[in-house]
Amino acid sequence: MNRIDETLSKGQMRAVIFSVFSGTMLFTVPFRAANACGENLTANLLFGGIAAALSYGILAALYCNIQDRDDVFFKALNIIASVHMSLFAGECVYIFSDFAVFFMLRDIKRQTVAVVLVLAAYIASNGTILQKGRMSQITAVLMAAGIAFILIFSAYSIEIQKTGMAFDVSHAMLVPLYFDMPAFLFVIMQYRGKEKAYHNSTGLMALAAFVLPFTAVIKASGDFGQKYAASHFFSAAEALSDIDFPGFIVQRQEALVTGIVITSVFTLVSVYIVLCAKAAEKTFGHRKILSALFAAVVCVTGIFPENTTDAFAFLNRIDYSGVIFAAASVVYVCAIMLKGRQK
Repeated sequence: MNRIDETLSKGQMRAVIFSVFSGTMLFTVPFRAANACGENLTANLLFGGIAAALSYGILAALYCNIQDRDDVFFKALNIIASVHMSLFAGECVYIFSDFAVFFMLRDIKRQTVAVVLVLAAYIASNGTILQKGRMSQITAVLMAAGIAFILIFSAYSIEIQKTGMAFDVSHAMLVPLYFDMPAFLFVIMQYRGKEKAYHNSTGLMALAAFVLPFTAVIKASGDFGQKYAASHFFSAAEALSDIDFPGFIVQRQEALVTGIVITSVFTLVSVYIVLCAKAAEKTFGHRKILSALFAAVVCVTGIFPENTTDAFAFLNRIDYSGVIFAAASVVYVCAIMLKGRQK
């Protein structure tokens, strides 16, 4: 296959980032942020979102020309990242299935939701990353329209003064971890262009994906109180579902919120399966077999945590392992750049 068929344009890369993270973060970020940031949610989330945009912009600048290397260290990083991404996707599937049962499918077992989601995402993953990029350009526009609609009707009722404006750098720096770093780096590596300035828009896209969960967690803390937001897994989605939309536009508010979440998590799982298989293929070959293997890992991980608290705890641990991977990747990339200048 021609290499250009295996890579993304700048617009497709940004669409994948937005489609994967914006809705998925709605059910993974608020509970963790409310617990981590305590009484000072607003300031810490705001500065944390800015820190995320800056850090991912820098990572994008470093990774813009590092593609398809054949050394042992690059292959090792690919294998580690593929395992990490499959575990992250599995935990997202677990939490999403709990979310779906809570909001929509009360008479269906959570395990059934998880298996159906992974199976559908696996079927959709049979293709190249370029195909996922093209599809994400459509889903990103639809999701952005829905998010804009939610923001317009939620902004007037957000009580920021109730959520604390004190700033704590240690808590704010946790926010960039809520994006899955290895997956973000691998999406960046699929960019086929040589334009280094694209990292600016990549950082802004990370910030754009953070707007919905930021709004949701602030609204939940203002409406229900910080203690409620920190003790209820899906308080943020509840807060958005309670927005008083004009009846002639949206009859069921939660349908819009859950639609965005479903689209995002489905995109996440299908894209992650593609990225996992593509990363491991550099060492083992047999992409189709690898896709099925990683889909099975995602499915098993999405079924077997004992409860949602354990799933969130495991997600936190995955975040920290992602930071270690990102740090090792940055060292590797800098070493390659330094070696190239010495030649």
